[in-house]
Amino acid sequence: MDVLSVEVPRNENRGVTISINGHGLLELVRRIELPHAKREGSPSIAGKYRGLPVESVFFPSRHLLGEPNPYWSDGDNRPYILICDCEEPGCWSLSVKISLEKGIVTWSDFQQEHRQANHLEGQWHYEELGPFQFARARYEQTLAPNAERAT
Repeated sequence: MDVLSVEVPRNENRGVTISINGHGLLELVRRIELPHAKREGSPSIAGKYRGLPVESVFFPSRHLLGEPNPYWSDGDNRPYILICDCEEPGCWSLSVKISLEKGIVTWSDFQQEHRQANHLEGQWHYEELGPFQFARARYEQTLAPNAERAT
């Protein structure tokens, strides 16, 4: 099973930091996006995200448990897990499909909605990113608001 961890930086304005198996999600995404962004002549847009607001990650929010906050989702039941630095929903956000099964939470099919097949420069692919499967009990414990996380 994969392991999800979340941290709230002292400067909450940067949003929640998500890590998977000890690797920062933002850095994993940046590595995957960089070749695409370089091909477009805009390497600086690779990984140009920030974390979600605290209230969208931790309970009572169910944003990461199959009930995405409409403000922070693509409208197709796919929550954003990284958002634009400008904090405008949908500006430059990365979404994921979250599937809930008995005892397992799966993250798969990551998408940058502004780089789909119909984009002039072509679609950005995230096959190297996931799918990730998390033990549901530990996943939900990670999203509990009382865990000590500040860094």
